[in-house]
Amino acid sequence: MRGQTGFTLLEVLVAVGILGLIGTAVVLALDTNARANRTLNEQVTGVNLATAHLEAIWELPFSAGADNYSSVRGSIAIPNQYIVDISAQFSIDGKYFHPYTGADNETLQLITISVLREGGKPVLSMCTYKYKPNP
Repeated sequence: MRGQTGFTLLEVLVAVGILGLIGTAVVLALDTNARANRTLNEQVTGVNLATAHLEAIWELPFSAGADNYSSVRGSIAIPNQYIVDISAQFSIDGKYFHPYTGADNETLQLITISVLREGGKPVLSMCTYKYKPNP
């Protein structure tokens, strides 16, 4: 027994402490990666939803009403945890936008599409303009 040597208690505790620090760093890195992946997935879904709605709105004729393109809302499948809000504001001169007033000279629309996560957490907001062609 005299010729045998081993690790002291202090050496074992230092090794366990170092392994614990490395393990903690790995777990934190995995958690950060999972959060970033979830955020990226939300943003990609938001861009896809907003783009699909914008393309459907561009295909429709100019809507001189306050319906906010309600026909588009039901034509695109939206995942359960997302909400898509479409709003339209109107303008005569392109400087000042306001809700629909019924005036015939409102020839420009500012259409805003907002994608929200359940609970109202905003994911993405896009806007575009649509104009009424001259007859």
